[in-house]
Amino acid sequence: MASWDNLGELSNIAQLTGLDAVKLISLIVRAASTTRLHKRNCRRFAQHLKLIGGLLEQLHVSELRKYLEMREPLEQLEDALRWGYLLVNSCQDRSYLYLLAMGWNIVYQFRKAQSEIDNYLRLVLLITLVDNARIRDRLEYIERDQCEYSFDEEDKKVQDALLNPDPCTNPTIVLKKTLSCLYPNLPFNEALQKEKKETNVKAPEKKGSNYSKSKGETAKSFDDDGDYPKKQNDEYPKKQKDTCSTQ
Repeated sequence: MASWDNLGELSNIAQLTGLDAVKLISLIVRAASTTRLHKRNCRRFAQHLKLIGGLLEQLHVSELRKYLEMREPLEQLEDALRWGYLLVNSCQDRSYLYLLAMGWNIVYQFRKAQSEIDNYLRLVLLITLVDNARIRDRLEYIERDQCEYSFDEEDKKVQDALLNPDPCTNPTIVLKKTLSCLYPNLPFNEALQKEKKETNVKAPEKKGSNYSKSKGETAKSFDDDGDYPKKQNDEYPKKQKDTCSTQ
């Protein structure tokens, strides 16, 4: 916080509480246009702050306060601007004799005010650049994380079992094992019927995709042989033994 002497009542600072940096700069610019002495210094100071205000508007300073690491530097910048406003305001509230007597001291205060404001501004900009670099690094990491999507091998075995009803080549054991995990409380026949209904649900794929086509074929294989689940469950062990022995 700046510690300047002879700037009037410090209680005036409370009236500026709650104003962000851009609004404080606007107040200083307006006050600088109505000063009685040190007019040139006040207007130079105000012109310099207008440049800072334009930059802060581009940075959306009100949104920067949401970030914890930005709060303290912004508060320090705003505090320095409040003292800057009191400095400019003193050039219109004080008497001519006081301003003449304090002439060089007030010139020194203008230099100190601008230097302090610029230092806090650099700190705010530095933190902003660091945050932008972090965001770029995270974005690059996300772009490098290209996931490969494929048909799971276990799911492929189940699909083959559903599409091929030949007991010699059909891995029904895999099918039974999978369905028993999916539907632990259902008999094999009921689980297979439930799975059949699931295959009739339209898959969220683009029109004409191979995946949707295979799902349609799976459903059709069930429709063509409505007794398939029952036959597989009741006759498969015996039939497999007879037919596979001839291979």
